[in-house]
Amino acid sequence: MIEGHEVLIGCSIGGAVWPDHDRDILAVVKLADEALYASKNNGKNRAIFIMRSKIRCKQ
Repeated sequence: MIEGHEVLIGCSIGGAVWPDHDRDILAVVKLADEALYASKNNGKNRAIFIMRSKIRCKQ
């Protein structure tokens, strides 16, 4: 509570692992960004990590 008001905070996370998913760090950042948008588009408040050839979601 902040000044008597209930505050709810949500978080969406997208992740990828370097160098497992690509040797190019910028490509891995792009994968993590894609995972983040997948997280947001699938209901928010979740973590999605790129797992080689598929996306894995954790609520």
